[in-house]
Amino acid sequence: MGSELAGKVAIVTGGASGIGRASVAALLGAGATVAVLDRDQAGVDAVVNDGKKSSGKAFALVVDLAEIKRIPEAVAKVLKQFGRIDILVNCAGVTGKFQALLEIDDENWDFVHTVNLKAPMLLMKHVARHMIDRGGGGRIINISSRLGVSRAQLADGIRDLKGRHRAVDALRCG
Repeated sequence: MGSELAGKVAIVTGGASGIGRASVAALLGAGATVAVLDRDQAGVDAVVNDGKKSSGKAFALVVDLAEIKRIPEAVAKVLKQFGRIDILVNCAGVTGKFQALLEIDDENWDFVHTVNLKAPMLLMKHVARHMIDRGGGGRIINISSRLGVSRAQLADGIRDLKGRHRAVDALRCG
């Protein structure tokens, strides 16, 4: 286990699988303490147990990011447990139901945008406030997968509209 992040505390959203899980492993390997945030209880437990086997310190936090009112509570739990947050890795993302443009329902649209855009923004807001107030700075990393930017032939190209990367890029450029 490395020590370059010893004493640092990280939150990783979407930490139960995929890129999030790999991010947790990398942070643990570098010596960070990691709060693994995901809606998948079994997945979070498995990641935390793997971390313990490799002498890492991981903390399970089961939160569905679609329930945005739970975000301040999740950040507060990490702060209560560890006293600080140095790193935030926003990695959670969903695709929702694949629907043709004329078939998209409001519930699906809202779910995708809440998890992929609003939740990361709120996490950044709450964690950045702590980092600034603490005076120690920190790192915020936002990750999206190629699924969000691919132009694959899927549901009349609506996948581009659902991707966090595209939405953030549109805001930045528009």
